[in-house]
Amino acid sequence: MLIQSKKIYLVLFYFHRVSNLELIHQFIIQIVHIISMSIILEKIKRELLSWPNVTAEYLQFGDIEFRINKREMGHIHGNRLADLPFPMKTRDDLVNSGRASSHHVMPQPGWVSYWIEKGEEDLDALIGLFRLRYERPKPKSGKAEGECRR
Repeated sequence: MLIQSKKIYLVLFYFHRVSNLELIHQFIIQIVHIISMSIILEKIKRELLSWPNVTAEYLQFGDIEFRINKREMGHIHGNRLADLPFPMKTRDDLVNSGRASSHHVMPQPGWVSYWIEKGEEDLDALIGLFRLRYERPKPKSGKAEGECRR
């Protein structure tokens, strides 16, 4: 966040010398969008971390992984995309109903993606997917579903 703040300051300093109001307007809209997406991510984190036995681990490139009892529940890339593992039947139901999409890179068995595009409107849907994953019983074999190749 500090790096983004420095970038914003430098750009604002630059705009101070520019008289193109349309350019300044577009920049302000982008800044508001970045801040609003960061707030949404914070709300998601706050909710998920309030559930018993859920932890978060920050990964490279700004990704955050949520775990329940050391098993991955899913992860969020930056503040725009979430990936969650499910059994194939659940995955197919979620994709067919439009609640999620096939995994964004490889439609791996069980993995779905959810694009955070509508801002606040996406909160309930995404938290609902994480809740579905959270409430899913542990596999009988004791092994977690396959790991996602990020």
